[in-house]
Amino acid sequence: MANTRKYNLGGNCAIAAAVGYIIVGITFFSLPLIQRGSQGSLQLTEYFNSIASDSSLLELQYWSFSFAALMGLAVMIAANRFFRDLSEDLVDWATVVGLIGYGVMCTNFIRIADVIPQRAKFFVEGGEQIQQAMQGANPLTLDPTGVLSFGFVGFWFLIINYLAIEKENFPNILAYIGLIGGILHIFVAIGNIIDQQILISIAAGLGGIVLGPIWLIWFGLTLKKG
Repeated sequence: MANTRKYNLGGNCAIAAAVGYIIVGITFFSLPLIQRGSQGSLQLTEYFNSIASDSSLLELQYWSFSFAALMGLAVMIAANRFFRDLSEDLVDWATVVGLIGYGVMCTNFIRIADVIPQRAKFFVEGGEQIQQAMQGANPLTLDPTGVLSFGFVGFWFLIINYLAIEKENFPNILAYIGLIGGILHIFVAIGNIIDQQILISIAAGLGGIVLGPIWLIWFGLTLKKG
């Protein structure tokens, strides 16, 4: 009974995380281009002007990211218990890396959901000296490249689903979907590093709206059957 309750928590959180990912993907493609991905770091004046004009969708995306990451923490804990018979040390290591990733993601997006609209207002209303100073300031995000958040979470997806191919009560097709999901998470970090918006768009569309939610919902139902 205790294990069932634990798996039910992980399963319910997986389904909730899927909803968060879907909202993230939909809002991403609804945002003005300047507010997506790494574009703002290159055109700071246009970026802040756009946010000062309307930041509602961007804030919704950030809060949805935070919610998905918070739910993802519970998913990883349940997955650690579910998969640990396959390779205990490797599963534990991947889980720690993944928990760091989701922890950074949750903290980062909660912070910038509040800070960026305020910073945009200061920029637009400030004089030339303030704007020049803000353009030379450090990035607002705690994880500018996304390596810690998206890269670490992607690593967890890759390890867990690679091992899951050998697990009898885990569908192979679900493992392959998870492997692709891991690659798509890493695409976000790579896209930020090399400034390729197309990689972020692929990750948001294919990963955020389609494969990520499919994996989370399917895995959530698998956990609930426990």
